[in-house]
Amino acid sequence: MITVEHLCKSYNGPHGPIKVLNDVSFQVERGEIFGIYGPSGVGKTTLLRCLSLLEKPDSGDIFIDGEKVSSLDGKNAGHLRLRLGLSVVFQGYNLLNSRTALGNVMLPLEIRRVPKAEARSKAKELLKLTGLESRQDFYPSSLSGGEKQRVAIARALVTEPRVLLLDEPTSALDRETATSILQLVEKLNRIYSVTVLIVTHQIELARSITRRGIFMCPNGKSVEVKEDAVN
Repeated sequence: MITVEHLCKSYNGPHGPIKVLNDVSFQVERGEIFGIYGPSGVGKTTLLRCLSLLEKPDSGDIFIDGEKVSSLDGKNAGHLRLRLGLSVVFQGYNLLNSRTALGNVMLPLEIRRVPKAEARSKAKELLKLTGLESRQDFYPSSLSGGEKQRVAIARALVTEPRVLLLDEPTSALDRETATSILQLVEKLNRIYSVTVLIVTHQIELARSITRRGIFMCPNGKSVEVKEDAVN
């Protein structure tokens, strides 16, 4: 479903170009939970930004369902993500403080002019699935980090995407909360058959729900990782 071929990306540094992605290639099957592992600063988020059409690679190709997307115009990234069925949860949750949990989850549907009653019903269903039914009327300032992450995931799934990209979904959470978030991701993957890519430096935790992935190295190269998930 997702094919990445020989992806390269560099940024200008004080002493010349810094190659962040260096001939990265991998394939993700439909409905899979795939890990993009590695320590901080090795290009994981850059790779995610290329996959989500927020940045263009210098060279190489990205195909989603056979369509080449790496050369598409990033100015229309939002429209393209909608058409391709891509949804992204970035670090920091990006929730609107002026909206309740329910209001945040409803927002993508409101933007798409979905009738309010339908948007509300879908948002409430997602909040119930993510265990936040009793917190739907709370504002982000009254939610814990784990609850904010659940709201962000619910908001990302309310448009029924085919692909969900998660950038460090457990990095700011304690181990117990992080484990519960990953279990939630696994549950939602089963329910919605959504393909999930998890960017994380917490490799041991993430590999509890992933069976394949790549490890990003400091030189921008990637190494394939295969191992059965720990049940």
